[in-house]
Amino acid sequence: MVQRDGDHDRLGRMFPNVPTDTGHWRVPYFENVLDSMMRSPPGYVLDIETGTVDGPELAASMSDSNVGGIVVVRLPDRALQSGQ
Repeated sequence: MVQRDGDHDRLGRMFPNVPTDTGHWRVPYFENVLDSMMRSPPGYVLDIETGTVDGPELAASMSDSNVGGIVVVRLPDRALQSGQ
C-alpha cells in the first residue's frame, strides 16, 4: 500500500491507502487512477458553477496542458428527489 498525504484537497484524499499493483504501463495503477479524485471540486469548477469564471483567463492557464475543454455536470440531489 502507498500512504498519501492528501495535500491537494483540504478534506483529504478519498483513498489514502491503495495497492501498489502496476498496470500495463509499469506505474502504480490505483494510485495513478484514483489520485485525482477529490472530495471537493477544484477552484476553477467552483468558479464555473457560480458564474464567476473568466473564460479566456481559464483557457490561458491551461494552454500548456492537453485539456481540450471542461464539462461540469450537476447531478440532482438524491435527498431532494426522495422528498427527505
